[in-house]
Amino acid sequence: MKAEQRYRFVGRYGNLEVYIFDLYGIALSKIARGFESDLEDVEFLLNRKFIDWKTLETYFQNILPRAASSDIDPKEFQQYFETLKRKMAQP
Repeated sequence: MKAEQRYRFVGRYGNLEVYIFDLYGIALSKIARGFESDLEDVEFLLNRKFIDWKTLETYFQNILPRAASSDIDPKEFQQYFETLKRKMAQP
């Protein structure tokens, strides 16, 4: 699914309709940055079922080989993802 197709309706405020676009892209960018607060944000998205773990993991595996071309250290990105994976496995 293309990024522009991954959106979530937030609500209508008068004549304004609000959407959040590409929660998977947001989650992956937070994982790439790797701050504790960012990983907590991704945990929130996963725990509230706004995003799905298997889908997130698929997107992660697809972009990992191209991470360096976006100035993302692939090793750090992998480490941050593994940290999140361990946190999500905890009861």
